[in-house]
Amino acid sequence: MFGGDWRRWLQRLVRVENGSFKRRRRLGMIAATASAEVVSAEMLETRVLLSATSATHLVFTAQPTNGTAGSSFSVTVSVEDASGNVVTSNDSTIRLMLQGPGRFAGDGHTMTAAAVNGVATFDNLTLDKAGTYTLEASVGHRHRVTSDSFVISPETSGSQQLVFVRRDSQYGTVNQPLRTVNVAVEDQFGNIIKTDESSVTLSINSGPTTSFASSVPSPYTESTVNGIAKFDNVIFDTAGTYTLSASDSSDSVSSAVSDSITIDTQGQQHGHGRHHDDGFRDWF
Repeated sequence: MFGGDWRRWLQRLVRVENGSFKRRRRLGMIAATASAEVVSAEMLETRVLLSATSATHLVFTAQPTNGTAGSSFSVTVSVEDASGNVVTSNDSTIRLMLQGPGRFAGDGHTMTAAAVNGVATFDNLTLDKAGTYTLEASVGHRHRVTSDSFVISPETSGSQQLVFVRRDSQYGTVNQPLRTVNVAVEDQFGNIIKTDESSVTLSINSGPTTSFASSVPSPYTESTVNGIAKFDNVIFDTAGTYTLSASDSSDSVSSAVSDSITIDTQGQQHGHGRHHDDGFRDWF
């Protein structure tokens, strides 16, 4: 088919194919090398944790404990080998992540610390928001451990205050009850003190009259339940703009004054029926 030139043709074909194969092999080696080099710092650190130091896992050697808002605590995280021994040569950077309703003081969810002799220490951790938390320690993406859960409670030994918490509207109608008025007892960090068993007295702070409608006691007192006093029967018999004041049966709790409340002679749709933000704090 190829006549007398078939040997030369075959030799050229072999040379071309060999050159193509070598080029493909070189390209494959280059791509593999590039892929191997594209490794994040976290993955590199994980490899060091695994191989260079014989470490296999992290352990909370000092767990977080229950505490109060505003107080500090410490935890330690150890880098250990498969036998549970601390790898004292390890100096990895440990990342600590907070899981719960609040943030660390300084407005963050994470902290980092370098291991010294295989142990990372996190000192002076502070949480202001009450709630249940856990901590997660990690190196890279694969090695992580979760702490025991712990509870931060409201701080009751310091200053306390009354706060008018959220209502749906700052408007009302003469001789009609307002939507429930709620007053909470809070610590200095804004946590509701659910163990509080005091009573709260509500009165008119400013307005065209100094007392509620005749059907409502003036002043109006309710006991707290889970730290909140609820007033379901606040009625005004005179139109106008009012503010309310709340005081606690304990002299150590600061009193509070509400934002303005407008009472109309007839039910009017202020703001075209939309809810108003009256500046009262959310409590749920």
